[in-house]
Amino acid sequence: MTKFLPQLTLALLMASIGSLVCADDLDCLVDGAKQQHVREQPQSAAEQEIMALEIQACRMILAGEIGSMIDSIISPRGLLFADGGTVVVGNEAQRAMFNEFLTAGFKIEFEPTDAFVSQSEDLAWAYGLYRLVMPDGGENIGKYVSVWKKEQGSWKNVAEMRNSNN
Repeated sequence: MTKFLPQLTLALLMASIGSLVCADDLDCLVDGAKQQHVREQPQSAAEQEIMALEIQACRMILAGEIGSMIDSIISPRGLLFADGGTVVVGNEAQRAMFNEFLTAGFKIEFEPTDAFVSQSEDLAWAYGLYRLVMPDGGENIGKYVSVWKKEQGSWKNVAEMRNSNN
């Protein structure tokens, strides 16, 4: 078995909190994501920028543009805390993981629910729901948190943690 799939197998049992649909125009929507919204005030321009980056990442994954997504969004030392306990360190390791999943027939989709930016506007976090469809048609739905940091004037994803609803 490949490097990342064994850890994933234990965590990828069927879950049901809602269904996720990605339209032909690559819109990433998860039923139930908006109900998790906790914001009381309108989003700032920086928070809207983080939401746009989250949606851009999903669309790029759906379009198979893994290399472009990694190069434009993920920090060179970015961390991905995947289901099953795997920690994937660095954008090259994340590129390998995403390519391995897609080659194996997995489909990864997510929808950000909201984003918050620090007062200094150099650190941000977003959260939402994800759906991982396995090659056999089974699916795993869960929650995620992404941490973003301004690096040389651009937002980069420095950490992401997923939490399966199983």
